[in-house]
Amino acid sequence: MIPDKEFFEFNREKDSRINKIIKNEHLLIGSMVYETWLGADIYFERLPNKYWNFTFYRRLRGTPLEIMMLLIALVSIKRRTAIWYNQPKKPFKIEIKQFLLELNVKGESNIETAEDVLYTIKDSIDYGFETQYGLEKNYLTIGEIKELTKYYQQASISLAMAFQFLASMAAMRRLGYDVTEFQNLLVSKKKYDMLQIVDAIELSLDSNNIDFEEVKKIFKIMYPNIDKIQKGAFEIADIQQNTMTESQTFHIALSFAGEDRDVAQKIAKSLVEGGYDVFYDDFEKADLWGKDLYVHLNDLYSKRSKFCLMIISKSYANKLWTNHERRAAQAKAFRQNEEYILPLRLDDTEIPGINETIGYVDYNKTSFPELISLLKQKINK
Repeated sequence: MIPDKEFFEFNREKDSRINKIIKNEHLLIGSMVYETWLGADIYFERLPNKYWNFTFYRRLRGTPLEIMMLLIALVSIKRRTAIWYNQPKKPFKIEIKQFLLELNVKGESNIETAEDVLYTIKDSIDYGFETQYGLEKNYLTIGEIKELTKYYQQASISLAMAFQFLASMAAMRRLGYDVTEFQNLLVSKKKYDMLQIVDAIELSLDSNNIDFEEVKKIFKIMYPNIDKIQKGAFEIADIQQNTMTESQTFHIALSFAGEDRDVAQKIAKSLVEGGYDVFYDDFEKADLWGKDLYVHLNDLYSKRSKFCLMIISKSYANKLWTNHERRAAQAKAFRQNEEYILPLRLDDTEIPGINETIGYVDYNKTSFPELISLLKQKINK
């Protein structure tokens, strides 16, 4: 049953699998809304009437990543309402308490941190079961799971996201899918402890059981020195590939003329699906509403982006706003004295300040997958 008309229309327009999961798993789904700023990509909560409401981070709107996250969230709701695998024999709170007594963990801060980490480990094994279930039921394709896994790897700014990355690897490997690219990444970063964690999660999936012994094993892999129980002690930051400085908000800002919006939109959506933060005006409508755009865009193009993709065309040369964006971007390029503006030429139009000697990419002579690959390589550098 889908009581909310807005949610029903969203399902029909976006992906038939959404209705399929809701029907097959007898889920009670309520409303769906977007927020300009959200502490997560997707948030869902159960109401007293047992229906689930969804909130999405606005920048994901209209992207395939949004659909993938909704599909896996629906599987997660299935798990929360009708779990299909075995849980620890004792209540998890009791297991944790006994384990921390065994380890002789002392100090309120250490105890709280250890409890948070143990719950994160259990949540990650749950997520592994959800990923496996989604694949087995054909609710998500292996390509989609791999894209989500890449996203969690690239956006691993928290322990929970890093563990989603590891749990996804375990689920795919458990079902016989190739995860070589992810394993090679961890080997190249010398993250052998993370490979051990993937093994432990896979053992739980194989036994169809969350055994607290596996949770304990993972915790001990993370913290071989029990006197140093800190969230930061288990380093995850360098499994990211798309880093930004503290002052930056976006990996890349798109500067383009309205006539070239189709090109810009295609690029923006593809990068967002890969887990990159992209400034593309349609993704930021609510944030831009009411702002002094002259000041705001100057700040954005001159300070808050790692790179500026300048989509050059005859239309670009003749617009007041693109000239404003260009000047702001050129000011940053001049200050930092290294590549910042990435010219993407749709034609041979000359743009003031963009010398012929500056390396550029010709959109008409470059395949789209190659273009996206080049952009990712530049951002990840």
